Amino acid sequence: MSFFDPSSPFEGPLQEIADALEAATDEFVRAANENASAENAYLRAFRRAWLESDGIPATIRSKHCDQSYEVNEAKCSWNLTDAHQRGCKQKCDELTNRLMAAMSWNRITGKQT
Repeated sequence: MSFFDPSSPFEGPLQEIADALEAATDEFVRAANENASAENAYLRAFRRAWLESDGIPATIRSKHCDQSYEVNEAKCSWNLTDAHQRGCKQKCDELTNRLMAAMSWNRITGKQT
């Protein structure tokens, strides 16, 4: 739904909120894809470190691999993309609440807010 879509059920500020929610949802989807890619990069780095750590006892191998530089960098990147995804989700929730409140106000008063 775009601002100039004649079939849009909203006008004015309701349409602006709906457009902002649509943009936030698109950003959330992009953030989720980036987060999945970062998680996969972390898992690949961990697997590579695990395979390269021959001779280390299995009881401490996992901790040893998780502390290697490449794995740690991949994990930090994954954490950043995860935080971005959570922020996008919160923005979508906030805009959904605003849109629902504006629609309720419109229904009660019979006016566009």
